[in-house]
Amino acid sequence: MQAFSDNAAIHLKSSLIRFFRGFSLRQRFLVLPLLGLVVCSLLTAAFVYESQRQNALLNRTEQDLTAFNRYAGVFVNLTEQHIALDSLLDSSGKMDEATLYDQAKQHLYKVQQAVRELEQALPSGDESASRDFAALRNELTVNAQAYRKTVNAAVAMATVDAVHAPDHLDRANERFSAMNRTFIGLLDLERNRINAEITARIRQSGISRTTIAFIGVSTAAVLFFLSVVLSRLLTGSIEKQIRILTDLGAQAGARPGIGGSDEVERMTQAVAAFRQSLLELRESERRYSDLLQHVELLSVMLDRDARITYCNEYLLRLTGWRHEEVIGRDWFELFVRAGPDDLKANFVALLANRPEARHHESEILTRSGERRLIRWNNSVLRSAAGDVIGTASIGEDISEQKRAEIRIKRLNRVYAVLSGINTLIVRVRDRGELFSEACRIAVEHGHFQMAWIGVVDRNAMKIVPIASAGAEPEFLALIEDLFPLHDDTPLGNTLTACAVRGKKAVVCNSIREDPTFLYAKQHLERGTASMAILPLLVSDEAVGVLALYADEEGFFDEEEIRLLTELASDIGFALDHIEKEARLDYLAYYDVLTGLANRTLFLERVAQYTRSAASGGHKLAVALIDLERFKNINDSLGQAVGDELLRQVAEWLTRNLGDANLLARVGADHFAVVLPEVKHDGDVARIVEKAMAAFLDHPYHLKDAVLRIAAKVGVALFPDDGADADALFKNAEAALKKAKTSGDRYLFYTQKMTETVAGRLTLENQLRQGLDKEEFVLHYQPKVNLASGKVTGAEALIRWNDPRTGLVPPGRFIPVLEETGLIYEVGRWALRKAIEDYLRWRNAGLAAVRIAVNVSPLQLRNRAFIAEIKEVIGIDAHAAAGLELEITEGMIMENVKHSVASLQAIRAMGVTIAIDDFGTGYSSLGYLSKLPVHTLKIDRSFVNEMTGAPEGLALVSTIINLAHALKLKVVAEGVETEEQSRLLRLLNCDEMQGFLFSKPVPGEIFEAKFLLAPAAG
Repeated sequence: MQAFSDNAAIHLKSSLIRFFRGFSLRQRFLVLPLLGLVVCSLLTAAFVYESQRQNALLNRTEQDLTAFNRYAGVFVNLTEQHIALDSLLDSSGKMDEATLYDQAKQHLYKVQQAVRELEQALPSGDESASRDFAALRNELTVNAQAYRKTVNAAVAMATVDAVHAPDHLDRANERFSAMNRTFIGLLDLERNRINAEITARIRQSGISRTTIAFIGVSTAAVLFFLSVVLSRLLTGSIEKQIRILTDLGAQAGARPGIGGSDEVERMTQAVAAFRQSLLELRESERRYSDLLQHVELLSVMLDRDARITYCNEYLLRLTGWRHEEVIGRDWFELFVRAGPDDLKANFVALLANRPEARHHESEILTRSGERRLIRWNNSVLRSAAGDVIGTASIGEDISEQKRAEIRIKRLNRVYAVLSGINTLIVRVRDRGELFSEACRIAVEHGHFQMAWIGVVDRNAMKIVPIASAGAEPEFLALIEDLFPLHDDTPLGNTLTACAVRGKKAVVCNSIREDPTFLYAKQHLERGTASMAILPLLVSDEAVGVLALYADEEGFFDEEEIRLLTELASDIGFALDHIEKEARLDYLAYYDVLTGLANRTLFLERVAQYTRSAASGGHKLAVALIDLERFKNINDSLGQAVGDELLRQVAEWLTRNLGDANLLARVGADHFAVVLPEVKHDGDVARIVEKAMAAFLDHPYHLKDAVLRIAAKVGVALFPDDGADADALFKNAEAALKKAKTSGDRYLFYTQKMTETVAGRLTLENQLRQGLDKEEFVLHYQPKVNLASGKVTGAEALIRWNDPRTGLVPPGRFIPVLEETGLIYEVGRWALRKAIEDYLRWRNAGLAAVRIAVNVSPLQLRNRAFIAEIKEVIGIDAHAAAGLELEITEGMIMENVKHSVASLQAIRAMGVTIAIDDFGTGYSSLGYLSKLPVHTLKIDRSFVNEMTGAPEGLALVSTIINLAHALKLKVVAEGVETEEQSRLLRLLNCDEMQGFLFSKPVPGEIFEAKFLLAPAAG
C-alpha cells in the first residue's frame, strides 16, 4: 500500500512537471498571480452580481407596489367620476335638455376616459399570470365594457326621455358594483403575489450568499497547495531558461550584460534584452509592411529571371489577379505579354545597376485586357554577400492623369475656339466676315486640320460652301457639288445632308473604319482621320453647317461635341441676331398674341406709378383678372379659338380702359390692370363691378359660336397692401386665388385675409390629425313621412369632435376639407360608417332606415368614385338598400353628361339618388327629366319663404307638382314650425326633415329614440 502511494506521488509530480514545462518562464511566473486574479475576479463578480440582483429585486418590488397603488388610484378616480355622473342623472329632471346634454356629454367623456385608464393600468394577462388572475382580469374587462355601454345608454336616455333614465342608471350602478367586486379580487391576488415574491427573494438571497462564501474558502485552499508545488518546479528550471533566452537574444542582435547571483534578477535581465530585440525587429517589419501595403502605389519584386517574388495588394486590386496566381509567374509573360523588347532590355540594364534604368514609364495589362500606364521607380536587391538577386519596383498608375491631360488639351483648344468666336459675334455684323473668321479661329486656335462653313440653298436643295480655312482650292472644288439634300439621290445621305435633315451633330471618329463614308480615300490621302458636321440652327431650322476635320482618330468625344454644338448654336444665334434684334426687344416686354405688355414691363410701369402715387399722396390699385372656364374652351374648341378669344378680350379691355399702357397679359388666361390714381377705395369697387357686368354681357364671336365669359378679380391697393410693385402683384394674386375658391366675383387683399389663410393652414393640419385619430363622427337627422308622422329615413351629417373645442360646426371645416382634398378620405369614411351603422341596425332586428350621405363635387368628379361606391356596398348584399346619395343641383349642372353617366352607374348598383338644394342650381327641365334620380329635396330657403309671401308658397307648390309629374319623391328641408309642416302636408309633400321633429343627433341617440319601433315606408 505504501509503495502504491509513493508511486502515485511520483506520477503526480511527473505530471505536474510536464504540465508546467509546457509554459515559458514568464508564463510560469504569472500562473499564480493570474490564478489569484481570476479567483478574486470571480468572487467579486459573484458578489457584485448578487448585490445587483438584490437591488433589481428591490426595484421590482418597489415597482409592483407602485403599480398596486396606481391600480387603486385609477379606480378611485373612476368611482369619483361615476358618483358625479350618478348625481347629475339623478337631478336630470331639474334642468333643461340643452344644459343636461352638454353636462352629460362632459361627464360621460370623463367616465369613458377613466374606464380606459383603468384597463390600461392593469397588468396584462400574459402567460406568467395565474389562471385566477387572468379570469378576473377578463371578467373586469367584460364588466368595464358593459359598464361603458350602460352609461352611454343612461346618458342618451336622460337627454331624450328623463323619465326612463333611472332604470338605465340602476343598471349602470349594477355594472359598476360588479366591476368593483372584480377589481377588489384582482387587488387581493396581486397583494398575495407580491408578498410571496418578497418571501422567496429573501430566502434565495441567503442561500446565494452562503454558496459564494463556501466557494471562496475552497478555492483559496486549492490555490495555496498549487503555489507550494509550483515554486519547487520553477526553481530547477530557471538557470536553463536564462541560458536559452541569452542565446536567442544574441541571435536576434541583443548584447545583454547579465550578472548577479539572484536568479529572478538574472531572468528579468535576459527577458528584457530578448524582448527589446524582438520589438525592434517587429517595428522594422511593421514599417516596411505599411509602406508597401497601404500606399496607393504598385510594389513588386522580381528575381533575376523576372519571376515575381512579392507584390502588394494595390497591384492585385488594380490588375484583378489573386496573390497565389501571381507569385512565381514571369512578369513579362503575365503583365506585359507581347510588349516591346525595350522593356526586357531595361530589366537587364537594371540588373546591371545602370542609372538610366531606374526610372521609366510603361504599360501593363490587367486580367481583363485593359492597359494601364505606370510610372516606375526601380532599384536592385542584393544578398548579404552583396550579390544582385533581383529587382524592387514602386509604380504609380498615371493612366487617368495622361487621359485627363490629353482631354484637357483638347477641351482647352475647343474653349479657345468658343471664346474667340463669341468675341467675334459681339464685334462682327457681316455674315461673310463672321463665317471666314470663324473658320480661321477653328484652325488656328482649335488646331483642327480644316474647317469650312456652308449654307443651305432651299431652292436648289443643296449645301453651298462659302467660307473655309486650312483647305486647298482643289478640295473645295471637289466638295462643292457633293451635298444635295434630296435623300433619294446617290449623294443624299452624306454626313452633311444627314446633319441638316436631322438638325443635330453627326460625327465620324474613324474614316478608315467606316465603310459608308463617301470619298474616304481622298480624305485619308490628305491625312484626315475623323470629322464632325454641326448644323447651324435658326428658329429650329438648319440654315447651314460647320464642318471640322481632325488628323486623329477618336478626336471628337461626347463633351467636345457638346461644346462644339454650343459653338454652332452661337454662330446660329449670330446669324439670327441682326435681323431679329428689334424682335427680341419686343418679345422681352410684350405679349406676342395680344400685343399687350407682359409681366416684366407691367411691373416696371407699376413701379413708376407707385413712385408717382407716393409723391402725389394718393393711392393706386392693381387688379388681376382670371377668365373662368377658359381651359374648357381651349380644350373643346381648340387652341386657335382660345387664342382668338384672348385677342378679343385684350381688345375689349383696351377699349373700355382707353389706355393699353395700363394693361398686361401676365399668364395663360390672366390679365392685369393698374389704376394709377385712386381717391377712395369705393371707387375701385364700383369700377370693378361695372367692368365685370359689362364684360359678362359682351358677346365673343368665335368659330360660328357666340360666347359670354365670366371672370374673377383680385385687387391690391397701394400703399395699404404693398409698398412696391412686386408686393402689390403678389397680394393681388393672393386675393384672386381667394376669390376663385370662395365663390366671390372679386376680392380685395387685406391683412385679415392673410390671417384667415394662416388659420386655414392650422385648421388643415388639425383636420388631418383628426382623420388619423378617428375624431370624425356621424350625426343623423330623421326624415319623417308627412302623412303618417313616422320616420322613413335619415340624413348622415359629418361632425368633427375636436378634443380641444368639442363639436365643430360643419361650416368651419367642410370648405377646408374640399379645398385641401381631404374630402376624398373623409367622404369615403362617411360612406363606410353609414353602411356599417345601417347593417348593424338591420342585423340587430331594428327598424333600419335608408341613410342619405352628402357627396362633395370633388367626389363626383373623381373617376374612382363609382369604384369606391361599389367597394363600400360590396361588403354585404343588403348594403345598397341602406344607402342614398345626396348631390346638389349645381354640382350636377357643372358637367351634365359626366354627371348623368356617373349617376346611371350608381343607380344600377341599387343605390338611390337625391338632388339636394333643388331650386338653387338653375337646372334645365330638359336635363331634369333625364337625370336618373329618385328624390328632390326642396332647399330650406324656399321653405322659409313659403309662409312669408304667396309667391314663395306658389314656388314650393310648383316644385312638388313638377317632382310628382316626374314620379320623384319630394323632401322638404329645414322645417322648423308647425305652420310650415301644415302647408307642406296640404301641398302633398312626401317627407320633411328639420328641427321641428329633431335636430341631428349622435347614432346612439338616433338608434334609441327612433329605431326601437318599426318605421313606416
